[in-house]
This record gives sequence, structure tokens and C-alpha cells, in this order.
Amino acid sequence: MAWERCRDYLCLNVTNITYDLPGILSKREILATTHKIFDPLGIACPVTLIHKLLLQRPWKLKLSWDQEVDSNFKSEFCKWLNDLKYLER
Repeated sequence: MAWERCRDYLCLNVTNITYDLPGILSKREILATTHKIFDPLGIACPVTLIHKLLLQRPWKLKLSWDQEVDSNFKSEFCKWLNDLKYLER
């Protein structure tokens, strides 16, 4: 998290997140990607809450760690991943 003093706003550093999806999107890849966001104050909670809700779905379906998620989940995850770029502004 960084504070831009000149403009007086907070932004999150999400440059360590890879925006290219792996060939197989599994629970392991989802957790590895989503937990790279460090937000100790919860300022990005409206955005990070979406991934926490998305994360519940593979567990409810009892998928294994390396089993691929369905295409609907993959498209929702891609949309969330693309929306992360707006946190840097």
C-alpha cells in the first residue's frame, strides 16, 4: 500500500500479480494469485471480497487442488483479475 502525498490518495501495489492465466486454473493457482494482495487496513475490501466469495465455490464443489475449475468460474476470475489494475490508480 502506498500513499501519494502530492495527490493525497492511497493505492495498492498489485504489480506482483501476474495477469496471464495459467493453462489450467485450479484452486492452487487461484489461492496463489489472490493472496498476493496485501491490504492490512481493508481499504480494498470491496474488491478483495469478490475473490473471497469466488474462492468458496471450488471448495463447495470439492475440487482437488490441481483439478481445473469450470469455464464460468474461469471467466469470473479473469474479470476480477482485470479489475485489479484499477487499484493502482
